[in-house]
Amino acid sequence: MVKSIARKRKRQFYGNKFTNTSKKNSTSAVPECTASCSKLGKESFSTAEEMPGPVFGNRIVDLELIVEAFALLCCPKCFAEKVELFEDSRYELCSHFTLKCKCCDFFFCICFIKKVVNAPVINTRLVYGMRQIGKGFAGAFKLCSTLNLPRLTKTAYKNQEAKLLKVVQEVAEESMIKAATEIVEKQQNLSSDIVKCGISVDGTWQRRGYTSMNGCVAAISVDTGKVLDIEVMSSYCPTCKRLQTIPRNFEYESSKADHICQCNFTGSSSKMEIVGASRIFLRSEKTADCNTLNIMGMATQKLS
Repeated sequence: MVKSIARKRKRQFYGNKFTNTSKKNSTSAVPECTASCSKLGKESFSTAEEMPGPVFGNRIVDLELIVEAFALLCCPKCFAEKVELFEDSRYELCSHFTLKCKCCDFFFCICFIKKVVNAPVINTRLVYGMRQIGKGFAGAFKLCSTLNLPRLTKTAYKNQEAKLLKVVQEVAEESMIKAATEIVEKQQNLSSDIVKCGISVDGTWQRRGYTSMNGCVAAISVDTGKVLDIEVMSSYCPTCKRLQTIPRNFEYESSKADHICQCNFTGSSSKMEIVGASRIFLRSEKTADCNTLNIMGMATQKLS
């Protein structure tokens, strides 16, 4: 049997007496340096530039983790590590907390939600967000229950809707006035005082099909694609329905006197678009002046 012969490792050449050990002069004017030296020589500090910016917005946090984090802090008055955070009061989704020391009389009140005129913004944001996706109190109740959040009462939810209604109406009117003014300014060279423009009338309903009790008709400019006027239509009034079930007494008379009926349409919901378009045309003719549009166009359905 042939024995295996280990091969001798080749030695590395370090030079001999004839090798010139002096460093060769580099042809480049830049002196040789290490990689660390070249990095430190650069005046760009990427670490300082990549620092996170200011924190803003809303977050959903777990209260147990927040309480544990505050428990690690020390009291600024007695420097004892016995600081406790507990919930003092709650207003729907907004909670007020108190940071208190167990060893001294130090306490500090905290509210993690911004307020406008002593009203938490988060409650209004929730109601507005639910209206944006077409949901109401029941949808908000399910959402808060799923996320383990405090819930708004039905009365508080209705109050927030009433506040939002006024603001949304003002913003919508301002937007439509700006859209009409934009068309008037584009056609200022015309001799006629009344500006005429083409529109597209489109209607939408709260529910699919022709069984919806609420609908809306919008007049959209052909030139700019912006909404110039809207007509909200409803064939149902909840207050009138409730008044039919109560006896005719003092409560009935007072409720009827203060009530403004929301029903402004009778008939099939398929005709809401036709009636709404005719109302928009008549309104534009009655209020026509040098700064008002005389709307002309065709609806998506036959007007006859």
